[in-house]
Amino acid sequence: MKKKTWIAILTVSILIILGIGVKLHMDNKEVTIQENAAIEIKERYKNLKEIKIKNIFESSPGVQNVDFDVVDVNNKVIKGNTTTVGRFGSFSDNGLVEGKTIGKVKVLYLNGAVGFIK
Repeated sequence: MKKKTWIAILTVSILIILGIGVKLHMDNKEVTIQENAAIEIKERYKNLKEIKIKNIFESSPGVQNVDFDVVDVNNKVIKGNTTTVGRFGSFSDNGLVEGKTIGKVKVLYLNGAVGFIK
């Protein structure tokens, strides 16, 4: 093959590899945000049995917010909560009791994965 063809193939291959790398990095970053949010929620509210992450959004540059629902130890579903990750603040805590949850909490992530935090 000609030299120009090889250069084109090499350039396209590098771009594809870089694109895959960036995608994996962004997916990993999103999972980390969700894990950090779940830990902060567990540390801030008591009597939680399950946390379901509903959405991640940025309210301003660098400020990650997470919408979540919880199930408490009495199997009561409490919906429509939002927290700011890393700033230990809360915009909305509909019926949640402040305190620390002791024990294991089930977490349902956006990608459908299920995890537990202690």
